[in-house]
Amino acid sequence: MAFIYRALQRHAHESPVYFYSILIGAAGPVALAVVPPIRRRFGYEPPEYIPTSYPTPKRERVTVSSEFDDPPQQKSQEQLELETKARIPEFKIR
Repeated sequence: MAFIYRALQRHAHESPVYFYSILIGAAGPVALAVVPPIRRRFGYEPPEYIPTSYPTPKRERVTVSSEFDDPPQQKSQEQLELETKARIPEFKIR
């Protein structure tokens, strides 16, 4: 056991960047295994899930008349011609 401690101590002094980066990197997977049981022991309860859809009412659906909606505007023939000309580029051959 003393050999492992001395090797770790030597690497911590000679190459601290590598030593501490490996130490921090190894702490993540260890925390995944250790932290959840500790949280449960202290009484942590996860929050309720956020709903992903709006709850539908428990009644019959009533259809809404569309008399209040704006009627679709009728485009004149001139507007339609201008739109088609704007969409189709004209190429002139010389």
